[in-house]
Amino acid sequence: MTINYYLLTMGDLIVGPGSQPATQTQTQMATDPITGELTTTTIDVPLPLPSGCIPCTQAQAETWQSLELVNGVLQPIPTASLVATAQAIQAAQLTTDCKSAITGGFVSSALGSPHTYPSTTIDQHNLAASVIASLLPNLPSGWTTPFWAMNNVGTWSFMPHTAAQIQQVGLDGKAWVVSCQEKLAGLNAQIAAAQTVAAVQAVTWS
Repeated sequence: MTINYYLLTMGDLIVGPGSQPATQTQTQMATDPITGELTTTTIDVPLPLPSGCIPCTQAQAETWQSLELVNGVLQPIPTASLVATAQAIQAAQLTTDCKSAITGGFVSSALGSPHTYPSTTIDQHNLAASVIASLLPNLPSGWTTPFWAMNNVGTWSFMPHTAAQIQQVGLDGKAWVVSCQEKLAGLNAQIAAAQTVAAVQAVTWS
């Protein structure tokens, strides 16, 4: 069966590929003028392409994302444009991954052993407020502030922290944020230096 390939378009924008049989078999019935017998014949009728599309080859349908429509003619998108688009997409994904890492929690040994601390935006605000409170003058003897922490067996507790301990948690949280930002900057530099789409897409957070 012959297949016709085409690309769906919206104005000058290619939105996706498609395919369909080139013809459709139709049955025609007629009465023989001499014998009066009813006869049937089959013919192949060309199928029109859907509206809003342009014909293409199978290879073009398979690589449609690397093509553009210029004055109604399919042309390969310049490599520089493909790389620039891939860079923008990958940079946006890395920014999302960085935000997820920053807000996904961090580890601090302020309590004497490693504990995981929450770091959503609200958690960061609460931690900053706790650190500020620990720096106020004339704190009562034995002052502590509670903060959520998870031990090495996965149990979360609202645990008391001394001023020195909560300040260390704050320092460790800040260090985690900075490390994520430095990692993002390094990955973005790799993206900027990449010269092919494959090289750009190979730069990932993990």
